[in-house]
Amino acid sequence: MVRTTRERMNNKHGHHYQRDGSIYICQYCGTAEHRNGNFWWAGRYSKCEPPCGDDVAGQDAWFDAAESKGVDEACRTDMLNGGKS
Repeated sequence: MVRTTRERMNNKHGHHYQRDGSIYICQYCGTAEHRNGNFWWAGRYSKCEPPCGDDVAGQDAWFDAAESKGVDEACRTDMLNGGKS
């Protein structure tokens, strides 16, 4: 599902997205949100948005889940932590 501009601006992880062609890229961490709803960061992808900024532990957890367990596990981890990966 594609997010609205308002939803993208008010994201819970603190990303500051700017449009770059058909994708949106966070100017702080480089997370890319594609039109298909996938988020790409550090060579991994998920339907769940990775943390931004100083949340190194959350970013590591997201990266490990997306890398070793696939897209669904990264989302499940995010949901179990109440969106605080």
